[in-house]
Amino acid sequence: YQFASPKTLIGIEVEVENILKIDPNLTLMFWGSKNDGSLRNNGIEFVTHPCTLAFHQKEFPWAALLGILRNHDALPHERCGLHVHASKAGMGDWQSTTTNMAYILDNHYDSFAKLSRRLRRNLDCWAAAPHAFLGHISVDGFEYTSKSKCGVLAVKSLIPTVEFRLFNTTLKVFNVIAAIECYDLLLKFGMQLTRAQAKALTWEQFVSAAIGYPTLPLYITKHS
Repeated sequence: YQFASPKTLIGIEVEVENILKIDPNLTLMFWGSKNDGSLRNNGIEFVTHPCTLAFHQKEFPWAALLGILRNHDALPHERCGLHVHASKAGMGDWQSTTTNMAYILDNHYDSFAKLSRRLRRNLDCWAAAPHAFLGHISVDGFEYTSKSKCGVLAVKSLIPTVEFRLFNTTLKVFNVIAAIECYDLLLKFGMQLTRAQAKALTWEQFVSAAIGYPTLPLYITKHS
């Protein structure tokens, strides 16, 4: 597959626990912090500003920011997530795009689950397969019901981003970049395949298309 690069901006949420104080160095110019009711034990969610894929890969100070969290004894608990948001504004027909993405995720959920670094029970709780929710997938577009906020792909008509919730949280730059690249590749397929092509896409084709990324191929090899 030869894809044009999506023009979406990407933002990341890094959930961690055991943050006993908010050091000023934790809220630098590239991200902010907020409380999240799903976290325990002094859990905090750190949220980046929207950036391009290339900026995340080459310029975003991931090593410095994650290093600050490690120095503050942040705990990447198994219930914490690494969530990737992409703006609908660059998706074209976002309903068609997310429907295609939902089919791909549903058809290959077990393979994606291996990449998540999550236990299956935590996946079912925080990043469940698309078919698990009411409404299912329709030709009119994929949208979760209000009961499905913990699906692997969180889509709401009034929210300007689409959230990819597959991955367990991390304090490793390699894992963060791989997660961003995985979502970018899924987004490319969602935007540029027809519905029939999305349904027919094989896992081998998805993995083969990852070759163009600097981090994702090695990540897939490591976790498959």
